[in-house]
Amino acid sequence: MRSLRDRGAGLARAISFARKAAFGPPPDFESAVREVQHIRSRVAREASHERDGLIDLKLGRGGLLDIEFLCQVLLIMHGGLAEAHADVGETPRAIAVLTAGGALSPEDGRTLQEAYAFLRLLELRVRVMRGDAAHVIEEGSVRLPSIARRMGMRDHPTMPAKARLLERYRS
Repeated sequence: MRSLRDRGAGLARAISFARKAAFGPPPDFESAVREVQHIRSRVAREASHERDGLIDLKLGRGGLLDIEFLCQVLLIMHGGLAEAHADVGETPRAIAVLTAGGALSPEDGRTLQEAYAFLRLLELRVRVMRGDAAHVIEEGSVRLPSIARRMGMRDHPTMPAKARLLERYRS
């Protein structure tokens, strides 16, 4: 029968191995980044509904998934940050950890937080207006002015609310 000391040493080795696997740099970092890029491209090609006149808030270019993938790549690059803050499963928390740890500049962190919050709120407004789980906006939709108003945007003599919404999305 193994002693408690032997079991404790074995457990410590197992924990050390698990930490390295979870939070250490991957054996081939460039390969890991290429794999993330490949997955992202495949999602855009096969799952995104984006095309001319149709914006996919979740899976389209510059959408929620891009912010989430960026955070995951940065967490791979800066594994110690993820290890120190094991609760980075939520994207806003991951952005905060990456910013506090210096992986993102304060300005970039703020921009990502604002973009993520804007896209999530817009996605929610679209779902409420449509009454389904949609995450797309049709630029010519009759619902677009109403969605813009629900986002707090009002018509202005120089720019209608729907144009302001689309401009904000693109920025």
